[in-house]
Amino acid sequence: MFLMENMRRRVNRGNIEGWLILILTVLLFVSLWLFPSSFSLPSIFNNITLIANASIPEGWREFDSTKLGISILYPPGYVVDSSSVHTELGSRQGSKGVQFKIPKSYTEGNNLSHIDTGVSVEILPRVAPCTGTSFVEEGLVSKTLKEKGTTYLMTKTAGAGAGNFYEETVYVISGSVPCTAVRYFFHSTNIGNYSPGTVEAFDKQALLKEFDAIRYSLVLTR
Repeated sequence: MFLMENMRRRVNRGNIEGWLILILTVLLFVSLWLFPSSFSLPSIFNNITLIANASIPEGWREFDSTKLGISILYPPGYVVDSSSVHTELGSRQGSKGVQFKIPKSYTEGNNLSHIDTGVSVEILPRVAPCTGTSFVEEGLVSKTLKEKGTTYLMTKTAGAGAGNFYEETVYVISGSVPCTAVRYFFHSTNIGNYSPGTVEAFDKQALLKEFDAIRYSLVLTR
C-alpha cells in the first residue's frame, strides 16, 4: 500500500513538472513571436561587442593604415598629421609615420604649445640595428623596459632655445621590422617669461598618462 502511494506521488510530480516545462516553452515561443527584436541575434552580439571594447576610452577614435601597417587609438580633439616626418635625422633615413597633436584647448592658461606637442608613430625602413639612436642623435637617458607585454628601447632627450623647451621620449619597439618607434614630444615655453600668476605650468603627468594610453593601443598589423 505504501509502495503504491509513493508511485502515485512520483507520477503526479512528473506530470506537474511536464506541464510546467510545456507552459514555459509555450510562453517562450509567444514572447519570441510578439517581441522578436528583444531576442534578435544582432542585439546579443552588440552586447558582446560592448563588453569586448570596455577598455577603450569613450570617444576615442581609431587610426588604421595599411600603408604604415599600424592600428592605433587616439583621444577626441587630437589633430592627425598622416604625413609626419619628425626629425632631420629621420628624413635622411626615409622616415614615414603619423603624428597625433594635442588639442589647442590643452594649452589654455598654461605654458604648453599645441603646435607640435603630441604622440607620433615613426617607421624607418632602412635602419639596422633598430635602436633609439636611429630616431634621436643624442639621448640623455637610454634603457630597456617591458610594458604591457612589449619590450621597448627607450631614449630621452631635451633641448632649449629662445625661451622654448623641447622634451622627447622615444620608445623603439624591440625587434620591429621595419624599425618602428613611438615618440612623445613636449614643446613648452619658459614660464618665467610671463607675468606672475598669468600662466601655470602644464600638467605633464596627466599628459604622460594619456600619451601612454595611446602607445599601449598601438598594434602592428603588417
